[in-house]
Amino acid sequence: MEQTILNYINQQSENISWDDLDSFTVNAISLKVNRSKQEVQKILFKLNKQGDIIKINTHPLTYVSRLSLENKYKTSISENVYETVDELLKDISSNNSDTSFQELIGYNGSLKSCINQCIAAIQYPGNGLPILLMGSSGTGKSYIAKLIYDYGHSIGRIKGNFIPVNCSEYSNNPELFLTNVFGYKKGSYTGADKDNQGILHYANDGVLFLDEVHGLPPECQEKIFQFMDGGSYHMVGDNVKWYKSNVQIIMATTENPNQVLLKTLLRRIPLIVQIPDLNDRPLQERRELIHYLFAKEEKHIGKNIQLSRMVYHVLQATIFTGNIGEVKNIIKTAVANGLLKSQKDGTINIHIYDLPQKFYNKGINILDDKVMLSVKQLLNKREENHNYYQFHYDIINHLKNNKHSFLNETEKQYVYGKTKIYIDFLFYDFKQDEMYQNNINIDFITQVLKIIENKYHLKHFTNNEIEIICKLITFSADILTLNKKSIDNEAVVTCYRKLLDYFLIDEKIIDDFYELIKDTVLIENVNIFKLDLSLLFVYFLKDLNDLTTASVIIAHGYSIASEMANNVNHLLERHVFDSIDMPLDCDFKDILDKLSKYLDGLSKKRNDVIVLVDMGSLENVYQYLSSYPFNIGIIDNVTTKLCLEVGTKLIQNESILNVLKQASSQNISHYTLIEKKKKQEIILTICETGLGMADVIADLVKQSLPKKTGILIIPYDYQSLVSEGKRQPLFHSYHVCFILGTTNPNIDGIPFLSIFEIMDKKNVNYIKELMKNYFSAQEVSRFCNELLKNFTIENLKNYLNVISPQKVIDDIQEFVKNIQEELDIQLNSNLTCCLYIHLACMIERILLHEEINRFDELDTFIKSNQDFFKKIKKSFTGIEKAYNIQIPDQEIAYLHEYIYSKYEESDESNDEMLSDLFYK
Repeated sequence: MEQTILNYINQQSENISWDDLDSFTVNAISLKVNRSKQEVQKILFKLNKQGDIIKINTHPLTYVSRLSLENKYKTSISENVYETVDELLKDISSNNSDTSFQELIGYNGSLKSCINQCIAAIQYPGNGLPILLMGSSGTGKSYIAKLIYDYGHSIGRIKGNFIPVNCSEYSNNPELFLTNVFGYKKGSYTGADKDNQGILHYANDGVLFLDEVHGLPPECQEKIFQFMDGGSYHMVGDNVKWYKSNVQIIMATTENPNQVLLKTLLRRIPLIVQIPDLNDRPLQERRELIHYLFAKEEKHIGKNIQLSRMVYHVLQATIFTGNIGEVKNIIKTAVANGLLKSQKDGTINIHIYDLPQKFYNKGINILDDKVMLSVKQLLNKREENHNYYQFHYDIINHLKNNKHSFLNETEKQYVYGKTKIYIDFLFYDFKQDEMYQNNINIDFITQVLKIIENKYHLKHFTNNEIEIICKLITFSADILTLNKKSIDNEAVVTCYRKLLDYFLIDEKIIDDFYELIKDTVLIENVNIFKLDLSLLFVYFLKDLNDLTTASVIIAHGYSIASEMANNVNHLLERHVFDSIDMPLDCDFKDILDKLSKYLDGLSKKRNDVIVLVDMGSLENVYQYLSSYPFNIGIIDNVTTKLCLEVGTKLIQNESILNVLKQASSQNISHYTLIEKKKKQEIILTICETGLGMADVIADLVKQSLPKKTGILIIPYDYQSLVSEGKRQPLFHSYHVCFILGTTNPNIDGIPFLSIFEIMDKKNVNYIKELMKNYFSAQEVSRFCNELLKNFTIENLKNYLNVISPQKVIDDIQEFVKNIQEELDIQLNSNLTCCLYIHLACMIERILLHEEINRFDELDTFIKSNQDFFKKIKKSFTGIEKAYNIQIPDQEIAYLHEYIYSKYEESDESNDEMLSDLFYK
């Protein structure tokens, strides 16, 4: 009921009439919600105390919405209670003296100081102060000049007109500038047959805006500063009579005024306002600009606009040298392209390929171009679409849904991949985001990390890693304070606990770090900060966290194993040994259960495990450990000396057999080695653009395989392979048969198979050789065909709105097969894929009765290519029957041009065609 009442007051207040407030009384509200006055009065009291509504002590009492009024008048309301309506309106008015500027994006942000300077100049007694707006082209200087005029007009300071003059037009014609601005007398020059007033006359009591003022020749600049001295001037041809004009002068330049303006003019401009470049303004303001420009286009064309998340991301992230003007032109172009494709639709969809070509290769996940956002969502969805929130939603959902006590290698790589994206955001995007002002001293964090490093024997953090941690702290302090309600705190705690277990992170490291910084920086949501910090530590220490061989000490006594592990880890200056304590009253089954849980947690994370035991029944534990997918070594008579020797060799990456042999020979110990089962065979799929595209490739491969095999298809991060190679733990846990993808990572000893070569059936013998243990030659050929087909279906989803890609592809496939036989040509996969898309779009276009562009001299063309038309019409028979359509001659003519123009191109250009489809 509380929300119902609040919604009603909010809605009524949006269109409030101050002369009629009857609908805001207790009686009116109680009738509307069908509740007693007493119940409504109680809820209104609570809402007023919370600040959601404002009470006016009229008779009867009146309640209005704070949110609606602040939005309506673009101001803030300071009190919760007012005695009269006039007091409330006075408060609104006093906080709203500069409403003219509130439509300006950045008014309360990056442009706040600029606006304050302009307001001060306008309010200066007399004719105000001259203003010089300085900034790069496209930063909005002309727009701000007009807003200055609007503000002066609204406060009664300016009563005349706003007259702009583009000074660059007069750079080579100073005489024209002087006559236009100052006016001229009859006879002052040939053709001056009457007196003519200049711009200064018509700008009296108004604003003269001299845009591109650096374009004025020196003699013109001199005339301007002479006028500025006293507001008087001579008309051209009259050096006797003085004319007056009360004008507010605003100038604008893209150049350094010290280099392009006369010193005498510059001295008469007390106020120079620097307008920042768009790239130097906060990310949120860039978002607001994108929203504003698309909303403006919606209004202009009279249609709703949707843009893909990729387009939105690229527009935010790109550095625009042309500033706001360039963004405006790009958005207009994108809307025009979208409008061209969907003239009959009520909604225009803007995809990445509607932007200029330079935006195509931004390395964004292909899936982002399928997720569409309405213009209204661009600002409302800020938290959902922000890298920060998307990162947490992905990580939390991923960890929350895992029911096991461990993460397999693919899941680990997912966490690493997502964390890498977050790190890139902190390191690169966050540099330009000025909305976060709580900067952290990097020297302080460096000292904190040194304490942590020494205490827990961690590796030395690099300068880049320290900078990233600093930015995380800064980011957390600002964002988490503002948006803590957006985070599911219970899920965060659960995921944090799982992360510590999965990656063997000591919780004390995270706790100690937070304790050392908490008095320096305020972080309200501590749990999510700890989750973030632990993820960074997991990523930075990933090469050291995962030794090839894990080791655990088991000993009788309440804390003997744990104390021995702690002491040896301290001496080795890193975490090598885990421990399982065996109280004297604990039976063998309990210890076996603990060890089994420990080994389950390591499954697919380590290649080998060494179990160090003391004596008695533990020596026979090997009899119960034969089912694990790694080598397990058991060595008895554990001592500190034995642990040091084992740990040293493990750090040196000695094989488990060498470690066991050498350690037992140098101590009074015996060992048993339980060899692991055969490694699982896998095929890795990769793509330079990231894991998202690698996932798509993996799905396409799975769909295309001619039969089931025991091989796993695992998507993997390309950059991790390139940088780490076989050092990645995955190569210890699995047998990698080969790598399939878009670009060869050049991993020594691991074959690479290009997905483009598969679809184009290039190097067929090489493909068959790689797959001979799993498929016959015929099955390999079928696999290549199916992969091309499924890849095309995936791409068709971006183009078709009515017909099913799965249905149409079979019909088109038969048609393409027929025309190759009829025309005696062999199309490669690149052209085949593009032809599939062309034909599918053609069929849908005909079904929807959309017009086709007229083919020039069609009759002549048909006569010249009669054999082609005859064969194509024959091949089209099946499609025409299946869809009850008739293929027009224009379409066949265009098809002829398409096939033969592409068929004659080189293989290299064809490869680029398919590659472009793949990376969209």
